[in-house]
Amino acid sequence: MSDEPLNPFRTPTSNLEHRSAVLSDLPYFSTWWVFVLSTITLYVYALYWLYSRSRILNNILPNDPIPGVLMIGVPVVWIGSIIFDIFASSFQLGVPGTDWSFLFNWTSSLGLIYWVFYIRWRLLYLFRASNLEIKIGPFKTFFFSPFYLSYKINEALLESGRRT
Repeated sequence: MSDEPLNPFRTPTSNLEHRSAVLSDLPYFSTWWVFVLSTITLYVYALYWLYSRSRILNNILPNDPIPGVLMIGVPVVWIGSIIFDIFASSFQLGVPGTDWSFLFNWTSSLGLIYWVFYIRWRLLYLFRASNLEIKIGPFKTFFFSPFYLSYKINEALLESGRRT
C-alpha cells in the first residue's frame, strides 16, 4: 500500500489485459466417471458435462464463444422431446404426435452434434495455443461425444503436467 490517504473520488484502476488461453483451467475428471454418471442419469450428466466445459472454454477463450443457444437450447429441447414422447405415448396421440416427437428428437440430436463439434474446435484451438500435439478425431467425436472429449482433455492435462 502507498502512504497516500484513501481518496474515494480517485479513478479506479484495474488490469484490463486479457490473459492467454490456460489449459489448466479445465478440471481433470475421469472419463469412466463421466460414462457411469451419464448412464445412471440417462445422459443428463453428459449434457451437464458439456454445459460446464462450454462455460469454462468460453471463459478461457472469449473470442468466438460457444453460443448460449446451444448450451441452453439443446438440453431444453432434449428434455422436451423426452417429455413429449411420454405425453404422446400416454395419450396415444397417433401420427401427429409422432411427427412432433420426430421433430424434437432430430432438433436435439443435430444441436447436440453441432455443440460437441463446437467444443472440439475450441479444444483443438486451446491445445494448439498450449503447444500440445493432441489430435481429436472427428469419427470418435461423433460416436463417443462427451466421453471422448473428456478423455482428450485428460490426456492434454497429463501431457502438460497438471492433474488435480
